[in-house]
Amino acid sequence: MYEIVALTARQLRRDRPIHLLGIGGVRDIF
Repeated sequence: MYEIVALTARQLRRDRPIHLLGIGGVRDIF
């Protein structure tokens, strides 16, 4: 899972909140 998240995270915009659906809570977004 960590490898997939690392690979995918490189392609996400850094100026927007990033959240993995189903992992963590609302407080983890900000």
